[in-house]
Amino acid sequence: MTIRILLADDHAIVRDGLKKLLSDEADLEVVDEAMSAQEVLEKIDNPSLSFIMLDVSMPGANGLDLISAVRRRRPDLPMLVLSMHKDAHFAARVLRAGANSYLSKDIPFDTLGGAIRRTAQGGRVIDPDLIDALLSHDRPDQNRPLHEALSEREYQIFQRIASGHALNQIADELSLSPKTVSTYKNRLMEKLNVGSTAELVKYALEHDEIARSSLSTD
Repeated sequence: MTIRILLADDHAIVRDGLKKLLSDEADLEVVDEAMSAQEVLEKIDNPSLSFIMLDVSMPGANGLDLISAVRRRRPDLPMLVLSMHKDAHFAARVLRAGANSYLSKDIPFDTLGGAIRRTAQGGRVIDPDLIDALLSHDRPDQNRPLHEALSEREYQIFQRIASGHALNQIADELSLSPKTVSTYKNRLMEKLNVGSTAELVKYALEHDEIARSSLSTD
């Protein structure tokens, strides 16, 4: 049975390379492409699709929000995230958001076909370099970055504040009241041990969390 793939990545050279490599696999077919979050959401309802391979760093939406939106629209669609971020903390959030599998883009291609097939069959594939870190992710560790203690909602708001979004804008995006967003902001700043928005942004830059948020709306 052919696995019919929606390939979502904003870099044409990446899509072209993956399509060429996957074309040699008789049971794998790229039937559609998307280069933005908007295109993903426009194309995801196509009933002929049986798989999505997604880069979370695309323009138009926060990557974690996009994964959640895809999962709501197509709850049974197997999803493999292929990301530039080789980070167990981020991978854990991606998997919690609804992705089935997570691989970094530096994996050897000969492992990708098998990962797609295993994910399509209901399995889970995780970048082997991240497995040990993921297994220990929820264990107490005084050396872990402070932002790993944030809840999912706190992390969403943290990313948006760090990327320059106003509280009212965040409230609209997340369907929350400005007062609730402000409460979350105060709570997460306490957890991060920062006393101002400027310190929060500095912390985010030091930990690459602004780049990781993929919040461009271009």
